[in-house]
Amino acid sequence: MVLFNTTAESATPFDRAKNTLLTWMLAIGALDKVVDRMNVSLIFSPETRRSKAELGAELSRNFRSWNRRAVINTVRAVLVDRDSTLDALRNVKAPALVVSGQEDTILPSPHSRRIAEQLPKARHVEVPGAAHLVPLEASVCKGFAAALICPANAFLDHELRSFKGNGFLRKRAAALRPEHSVFTLKGTECVPCRATRYR
Repeated sequence: MVLFNTTAESATPFDRAKNTLLTWMLAIGALDKVVDRMNVSLIFSPETRRSKAELGAELSRNFRSWNRRAVINTVRAVLVDRDSTLDALRNVKAPALVVSGQEDTILPSPHSRRIAEQLPKARHVEVPGAAHLVPLEASVCKGFAAALICPANAFLDHELRSFKGNGFLRKRAAALRPEHSVFTLKGTECVPCRATRYR
């Protein structure tokens, strides 16, 4: 299981108030441009906004094409009304890679770290230069390959080695993973960190 920029905690009273205000703003069409600028500034890091401005424009266009009421309900459920499930995570048996962006202000890295601490078989990776949408910001983040690709590869290696399934399932699972051990991302070479240990 891979979790990106998430939390298992209830919102603080301040976050509830702030995000309730956001849901009210989302309901007023005349504020769409203001909300779009606000969302882009929260979701993407300054470097992404500067070098990949088209990502923000595309996100805003997509966002506006969705059902407004459904978006408001989703924001409310995720950012305002969520219950804490942090204590229940101890019961999750699946291995997990928990990823956060170092510059995420919506759900900062400590949320992801606490999830990884509670999950029995988890590792947390913080991607430098990324904010809330780590996968979209990958090409902008200079440390993306070292911060995410290498730990993800080591994570998969570990899980495949410890896979308890029959031979056929083990071969099928191994086929899902690239055969090469060096990943290249925008000219950045990264050799997987074989020393990474998972609980």
